[in-house]
Amino acid sequence: ASIAQDGRLELLIRRMFHPDGRPGLGSQHLTEQLEPGQPLRLRIRSNSNFQPPPDHAPLILIGNGTGLAGLRAHLHARKHKRLGRNWLLFGERSRQHDGLLGDELEQAQRNGALQRLDRTYSREGETLRYVQ
Repeated sequence: ASIAQDGRLELLIRRMFHPDGRPGLGSQHLTEQLEPGQPLRLRIRSNSNFQPPPDHAPLILIGNGTGLAGLRAHLHARKHKRLGRNWLLFGERSRQHDGLLGDELEQAQRNGALQRLDRTYSREGETLRYVQ
């Protein structure tokens, strides 16, 4: 959820549970066993096949859940370059429990880093709506 220019690593983590109720190994470690500020050994792998769109092109980002982390990094990178014309379509289950980064996204829209923001919540209202 962050880029090198942020000067820190930020993660967006959702606890995962197996069908039998056991917690996921990675999400359990990060959310229950690791204390804030405690060092964590990890490695970052680059993907030379991935290239962001050209700076002159508008950016449309579509995702749901913790997939917002990668989309947030794209938005941060474009904000550092002062590139507008960014549109985020984001879906989750409920606004009450899943309003991830709501204040940050609204601020990005107010300051022009995010030209358009569309959010939908699949478990609210009579019509089920999804981002796909």
